[in-house]
Amino acid sequence: MTDDEVLEFVSAMRLCVKRSFHILHEHFKKYNLTIPQGQVLRVLNQKGSLSLVEISKELDSKPSSMSGLIDRLVKAEMVTRERDKDDRRVVWIALSDKSKQLFANFPYTQAQYYRTYLEKLSDEEFSQLSVNLKKLVRILEEG
Repeated sequence: MTDDEVLEFVSAMRLCVKRSFHILHEHFKKYNLTIPQGQVLRVLNQKGSLSLVEISKELDSKPSSMSGLIDRLVKAEMVTRERDKDDRRVVWIALSDKSKQLFANFPYTQAQYYRTYLEKLSDEEFSQLSVNLKKLVRILEEG
């Protein structure tokens, strides 16, 4: 492969990520949410109540950066905080009734959302893309 091909690939990856974020931003904006806030709500919707540390791990983020985000979601009445009954040091973050209602009215799940774009690929193209992206992730993680 040539340097130009590598740069073209990197540019295409950047554009995919940029376009995905733009689409997500527009989607969450309808609900007065930022992308990170929407991601937290999605994780809580999928996993149920979690601690701040667990949410941070799920989103591959630092607890310190997650704390302010959770504060804003509490203020917006999108999540609740509740101390563990057995261990007062543990605080559980959960979806509020308001955000549960929001998810009940979402037009589609995350998989359905991305499927609308990925269905434009053939089954073989999608399979190859998926396999190769997973392989690239492994290579990048190995350093």
